[in-house]
Amino acid sequence: MIEDNDEIAELRANLDRSSHATCEWKVDNDCVACRFQDYQRECINALNQKVLKRSEIADVMALIGVFAPFIPTSRMTNVFGKMLDHLLTSIKFPAPDIDDLAVMKAHRLNGERDEACETIRSLDRKKRIMIETLMEKLPMKSDKTISEGTFVTNYVSPLLYGTLALDDGRVQIYFPNTECQTQKQQGIKADRPDILIRIRGQEAVFGEVTGPAQAGHTAKNAWDLFRLARFGKAFLDNGNSVAPLLQVVYNNGTFMRLTIKTRGMFILEEIGAFEVPTKVAGIPALAATLPTLLAARDDVQQILDGDMNGLKRSWGYGDVRDAKKRIA
Repeated sequence: MIEDNDEIAELRANLDRSSHATCEWKVDNDCVACRFQDYQRECINALNQKVLKRSEIADVMALIGVFAPFIPTSRMTNVFGKMLDHLLTSIKFPAPDIDDLAVMKAHRLNGERDEACETIRSLDRKKRIMIETLMEKLPMKSDKTISEGTFVTNYVSPLLYGTLALDDGRVQIYFPNTECQTQKQQGIKADRPDILIRIRGQEAVFGEVTGPAQAGHTAKNAWDLFRLARFGKAFLDNGNSVAPLLQVVYNNGTFMRLTIKTRGMFILEEIGAFEVPTKVAGIPALAATLPTLLAARDDVQQILDGDMNGLKRSWGYGDVRDAKKRIA
């Protein structure tokens, strides 16, 4: 990603330019942003000494100004110490609004799909269609030989359409694997998201998917997380206040949220996990973790209700006037 001394010097210069004049975010009278800059310097030094590893993905993300306290590394812990405990936020999830007993009864019918679908008639239309689709598409036993494309179509897609899409077309879900237009418009290297949600026609939510074949590929999944941070930064640099991000690694789904905490510092929070059922018997586990996807839906609604790109006029900071000055 960064190979010569000029680029490392530019990282250091960007870090100096993003310094904040006033310490606003403090824990026990200690400025978190100042600590973050110390942490960034450690990461830049490790990069310069060629000892920064891709597996230390939180340290890699720090190079671009993204702080992920839920993925502590030795460098992060050395700089922040016990402060890290105060930086992990607890999330209050929305009510799932789903009949657990109906879902469990449908599951116990064990392959009798018509009868199972009849038991969930009490659910709202979108959740009912989601579960019916999963009952139709999922095997009785997990099949790890399926392709990633089949996994996305039959396993992941029904979850997102059942929770995040709107019938009026203002929120549309795609699985394009094509270049991110937001990144291209900003003149930075464009990656290809596996999941793309457009809100009123604009790219807004990004996701990465790993199918069963590469579920244990730690480096690949870590680098997917780095790409998600880049997607989210591009969206925030367009003048938005929150960037919802999704990562699916086979049956484990994670919803994250990237926001601008203070000058030169983006913070990535892990909001919650959700189950991606890989067999019919896994559907009740999805119902139990559905609040995570409903929290993602709330973020989508927040973007939909707000003024997209509205912060671009001021960036939310009196001393910051363009996107290049906002980033570390």
